[in-house]
Amino acid sequence: ILGRRMRLAASFAGLNSELAAADAFGIPVEGVASSEILEEVVQAAMEICGDRYPRRFSSIEEHIRWGPTLPRADCLILGPPCQPWSVHREQTGSGFKTGSPLDHPLWHYTHEMVPMILRVTAPLGSIIEQVFSGFATKSEQPGGPTAALQLLEKLKQIFAGVAYVRLDLDNWGEISRRRTYLSTYVRTYLPTYLLTYLLTHLLTY
Repeated sequence: ILGRRMRLAASFAGLNSELAAADAFGIPVEGVASSEILEEVVQAAMEICGDRYPRRFSSIEEHIRWGPTLPRADCLILGPPCQPWSVHREQTGSGFKTGSPLDHPLWHYTHEMVPMILRVTAPLGSIIEQVFSGFATKSEQPGGPTAALQLLEKLKQIFAGVAYVRLDLDNWGEISRRRTYLSTYVRTYLPTYLLTYLLTHLLTY
């Protein structure tokens, strides 16, 4: 579709499973940049997928700072922390509480850092993963929009289109839980291309 290698970037990159997904589907890719805060995870990712990103940053803040100097990616993969909305934190009373999500120290990564890196690096498209519980079901204030809808509105100010996908992964072993995905794009084919050929297989890793 692109007529060349697909340029990938990742933040909150974890094990860079987007590379494994692309390889599994035979999609030729070229790494642009990746950012991940945990050094041991970065080392594991490089052992699994090889050192295929010419620029690696130790945080999303560093990624944003250098963003204007990077080549434009076709797709930026983002997996910001789920802790403010996680089921475990809800059960223990240490996570999202209606009316006070801003009290959680990791809340701003999804709602502030994600839109910021998308503005700065201007990828043609992106895939953003979050948990479903809490993020897509609870609001800051009683009766207000959910956290997912708040982010959706912010993304609509940046991109021509935003696809909102929910996947129920009840039989997927260790990741048997519902997930929310937001896919942004500036070309009409990107949501189908990315979500069908990249996202679904990425989940198996």
